[in-house]
Amino acid sequence: MRKDIEIPKVTQVGMAVVPMRKEEVDYWQVYLINFSEHPLTTVLVSSKGFGKIEGKEKETATMRHHIELIAPKSFQPVEGMLDDLAALTNEFFVSFYSNGKLYDKKFVFVAESIAKKHFTDIPILEQQGVMIV
Repeated sequence: MRKDIEIPKVTQVGMAVVPMRKEEVDYWQVYLINFSEHPLTTVLVSSKGFGKIEGKEKETATMRHHIELIAPKSFQPVEGMLDDLAALTNEFFVSFYSNGKLYDKKFVFVAESIAKKHFTDIPILEQQGVMIV
């Protein structure tokens, strides 16, 4: 029975983390990017951070977000992240519908990967930051 279940692979959706500054506070903005020609609907994102900061175990609360629609070739902000949380491993579980099929993907930014040395140009968003596709 399990072999009969089709699990479609997510290929044209990415997650990006971009540095921001507002009212003299540095933080990171997390975006979900749709590189495909089809809209993403009923998008659910669950996020969690965990790891060590200054030798002490830390874990963030699990955050859940709903985005009704991400148009083709566009992006949506998911959440802001305080600067010191970039040192943790940050996981984002994403589920969405596209072309009548349900898709799931886990994006993992490992500890210390959200850093300027890993910046790349992010298409569609037209900013620099860390991206996983």
